[in-house]
Amino acid sequence: MARPDLAKALSVSRRFDATRGCFLVGLTLTAVHAAPWLGVIGKNAYAVLAVGGVAAVVVGTVRNRPRPSGPWWIWAISAVLFAIGAVVRQTDHTTGDLTSHRSLVPEVFTLPGYLLFAGGFVWLLRVRSRERNEPGVALDSTMLALASFVLAWIFLLSPAVAIGTYAPMSMVAVAIYPPISGCIVAIAARLAFMSGRRNECHQLLLLGMVTLLSGDVLYFLIETQRLSLASGFLDVPYGFTYTLMAAAALHPSMREVGTPREFQPVTPGLRKGRVTLVASALVLPALLILIWRPASFAERLIVASIVLTLTSTAIARLIVAMLQQSRSEARYAHLALHDSLTGLPNRQYLIEYVAALSKDSRVNDGGISVVYLDLDQFKLVNDSLGHAPGDRLLRAVGIRLQGVTRDADLLARLSGDEFIIVVRAGIEEALTVAARIKSTLQAPIEIGVEIFTSASIGIAHAESPFAEDTAAELIRDADTAMYRSKAEGRNRVTVFDDSMREVVSKRLAIESDLRAALAESDLEVYFQPIVSLPGARVLGFEALVRWHTADGWISPVEFIPVAEESGLIIPLGAWVMRESVARLAEWRALPGYGELTMSVNVSAQQIRGTDVPGLVETCLRDADLPGSSLWVEVTESMVMADTLETAATLERLQRIGVRISVDDFGTGYSSLAYLRQFPVDRIKIDRAFVSTMNDCEKNLRVVAGIAAIARALDVDVVAEGIETIEQADALVAIGCEKAQGFFFGRPQPPAIAKQFLHDAARKHAEPAGALGRGLAPGPMTPR
Repeated sequence: MARPDLAKALSVSRRFDATRGCFLVGLTLTAVHAAPWLGVIGKNAYAVLAVGGVAAVVVGTVRNRPRPSGPWWIWAISAVLFAIGAVVRQTDHTTGDLTSHRSLVPEVFTLPGYLLFAGGFVWLLRVRSRERNEPGVALDSTMLALASFVLAWIFLLSPAVAIGTYAPMSMVAVAIYPPISGCIVAIAARLAFMSGRRNECHQLLLLGMVTLLSGDVLYFLIETQRLSLASGFLDVPYGFTYTLMAAAALHPSMREVGTPREFQPVTPGLRKGRVTLVASALVLPALLILIWRPASFAERLIVASIVLTLTSTAIARLIVAMLQQSRSEARYAHLALHDSLTGLPNRQYLIEYVAALSKDSRVNDGGISVVYLDLDQFKLVNDSLGHAPGDRLLRAVGIRLQGVTRDADLLARLSGDEFIIVVRAGIEEALTVAARIKSTLQAPIEIGVEIFTSASIGIAHAESPFAEDTAAELIRDADTAMYRSKAEGRNRVTVFDDSMREVVSKRLAIESDLRAALAESDLEVYFQPIVSLPGARVLGFEALVRWHTADGWISPVEFIPVAEESGLIIPLGAWVMRESVARLAEWRALPGYGELTMSVNVSAQQIRGTDVPGLVETCLRDADLPGSSLWVEVTESMVMADTLETAATLERLQRIGVRISVDDFGTGYSSLAYLRQFPVDRIKIDRAFVSTMNDCEKNLRVVAGIAAIARALDVDVVAEGIETIEQADALVAIGCEKAQGFFFGRPQPPAIAKQFLHDAARKHAEPAGALGRGLAPGPMTPR
């Protein structure tokens, strides 16, 4: 039986005053009762301890409301019976007296108490093992119980029987305790061995069973006059039992001790402590029997029966272990080649399957095609409904795909929401399968709510004969075609061609060069001004990363998506943050620019994968800048894609004074709802509306409406993409007070941006002209 870790249980219990107080009071009363010189006070201390223990169990059960609560009420009743039996035994002075005149009244209360005590644990075991049967646990605990019977007979019962001067009924009443203790050993072992989560209450209950067993052994030795102790010491283990049971009931973890165990995968092997105990249960009785000389044939028969049962149980345990090992190996072999969620073949199975097809002469001349599909916007399902409904959706999609797949083809799930169908035919048949996929996904899927989904599909083909390693190449090509389908608007089918491979090769080259550029600091941070309207006074800058190579400029439109897909956006974003804050500290020292601000873009991967607030706080501290000098820009689509984590990060940034700006506002959906939900200080109206507002009355009304809503919500507004004076005048007319665009200045390196500040300061020192003249573009040269 595994020894519970009392130190760990107590370390957690210290956080709860009721549990800690229970330990202190219980241990104090037990010590007082064991002190013979305290007389009546010591004798009454045990009664107080018993009453207090019962009260603690009742209070803990009522307060914590465990499920189920039945075992706790049963233990409370058994504690009452134990207490009555102890008081009667002290009153009658029957301890150590097994004559014919011995009173058996204490056993009338104590024995039913034991039955109820064990029954409560049986109830608890049935609830905890509801989800899974574990025959090995039952057999191991049975072997420990049988070994305890052998030990009890050799060391306790046999010497007592040999004395032969006890009254039969009194001896029967006392001798029944070792078998009952053996049953408790079996129950405690099963509770300790079974798989599943163990909390502090669980450990305290186990330790309470251990102290009860210790008390039973001590009680039998004193009753049979093989040990002489003061009466108070007899009750010390039972006092510990009361204390531990009461502490378990008062601990908040008792709410979960009866919950069914969560699923845990079958693992080969057992814990060392369990193996040691079970091995001892087999070896120790055998050694003792070899050196023990029974006094009678009846004793030999009893012990032989126990040993035979123990041997049979050990053989059964060995068989169960072999069967479990076989099932475990089969399960792991299946899991190695199949997806645990849908049961479909996985990537490894797929690769081995295609390798086998390469050697199969029955594969027709059409070759094979790989249909690669990815569910559109599946992440929104996980973010809005949770991962459990998302898993149900994946299982439902897997079932539907099985319905449209031919018997000769293979359906596999790679990972996430990605599925592959290997079609043993040419492109035409693969396109037919893709059409059936789109058709079957049109119907809503019920996962507690109705979900409509679609898939972006890519197809790649290999002619016969093909090589064993064709699978990896086909998956890569079909994946490339699938991403083309997503880029072109989702819910499409794209067949791979060689031009796509060139695109992939270019992206790989960009990723490789970008890694080198980051390592060698070949990137630059450019700065574009944000100005006030009217007047074009410089309020701050937006930091924008630029990359110039020996072959010329590489557009951010090309390398930023590569950085996001490869994870390089995290070190790149951190570097941009440090550089931008350092430049801001330098420029705020210029005359007239003490309130200058800097806007820095933060990607979704930075929000999810790094401690952005910690990075920002460090940069501001090193530059000796206030948090209000920095704007952190996030895109509207990023905010909507991961609401909980994003909101928590943005709130942490605001707590250090940093202000939040939402870029590309108006390009997503549910914009107003997210404005209310998130801690937003500024919105930047997307250039798609601003650039056409002079030619499209509808877009002008959209920009005016966004500006009006922002003012009503006390949110700052910046219009992006200003390229003409007419656009600037229109923004002033509708009340937009800040702008950014090529008309005021293009992104430029730090030296030119600093000169721009000097020129702007001189310009605004001169008398201001009319509205149009006050909006003249700055001196920043286009690049």
